[in-house]
Amino acid sequence: MNTPFRKRKLPLLLPLSFSLLLSSCQEDDLEIGFLYYETPHSLAIALKGEKVQKEGEIRIELSYGHLWKDGVPQFRDFSPLFVGLFFHVDGLSLSCPPEENPYDSDEYLLYRKFSPEEFYSSDYLFEDVSLWRGRVFSHREEVLLPSELFADWGEWPYRTVSLYLAFVGIDERDSQGKLMIAEQGWEDLSLFREDGEIRLFA
Repeated sequence: MNTPFRKRKLPLLLPLSFSLLLSSCQEDDLEIGFLYYETPHSLAIALKGEKVQKEGEIRIELSYGHLWKDGVPQFRDFSPLFVGLFFHVDGLSLSCPPEENPYDSDEYLLYRKFSPEEFYSSDYLFEDVSLWRGRVFSHREEVLLPSELFADWGEWPYRTVSLYLAFVGIDERDSQGKLMIAEQGWEDLSLFREDGEIRLFA
């Protein structure tokens, strides 16, 4: 099992002046998704990246996982197929194969695919430790964002890339065997392009 990866963020309810004072002592890169939520998703993603990167070479440190500790969860009227890590850009056509796309759209790119038994293991656990300490993830990896996410920027310099972690299966109530989502977690990454560089924002 990988070494637990822990990042912290202060609660949003702290006074702004106190938050700004502490932020002056933080690292100069970007951390998103490590904030504790009172009602957590059972699947979660967290990411970290440099604030400025060259266009087409955007690397992030990505952590993701689940809260289940007792094997693959069971859902009524649901036959599990796989757990997928997807990228999405609104309005951008991506190359996700239709039979592996639970969103019935061509705007989702399947980046990685796991069997339920592989994913729902201790290697991909995360824990909401406390309001102050945030989340601890068992898994971390470096990801080079796919080039498809940066096609056709046009004149508008802003783009939001959404990351989805989804437990995909077949809806047994549907006679055509339509794919459905039993659980999902997500995180957004906002990008701004200027002079061949891309800045990342929370």
